[in-house]
Amino acid sequence: MQRDITENLKRICQAVPRRDCQALQGDENPDFHICGNLDPTMEDVVSTGIDRISIDEKSSLKKMFQTFRGRAVVVGNIQPLLFANGTEEDIETVVHECMQVADDEAYILSSGCAIPPGTPLENLTYFMQAADKYGRYHDVA
Repeated sequence: MQRDITENLKRICQAVPRRDCQALQGDENPDFHICGNLDPTMEDVVSTGIDRISIDEKSSLKKMFQTFRGRAVVVGNIQPLLFANGTEEDIETVVHECMQVADDEAYILSSGCAIPPGTPLENLTYFMQAADKYGRYHDVA
């Protein structure tokens, strides 16, 4: 099944010429998000010319940066259930790990998909505190 999904995604990415993706952008910066493992199709996705790629925890953050280096912003990679069920320490550890892998790459720290309903507000606060502690901001203008 994964092979079928991978092959279909590759065909879709190849069917969207770079100029069409850029024409879609206009004044906007479209995102690309896929749930699941994007690892086998990373090069195909970035070749569309999309500006930001949102990934869930099944994709390798390290491989994303190696593939996208300078061509797209990576968003996400934190397991959504961590927000619902994680401890303060769990959340801080994962945020720190993501920021270490990101180093100075173009990265937006975020959940890999929708945060589950009923997520405790304090867990979102822990996430924001960890992001503030380990995050880095650079002027990209």
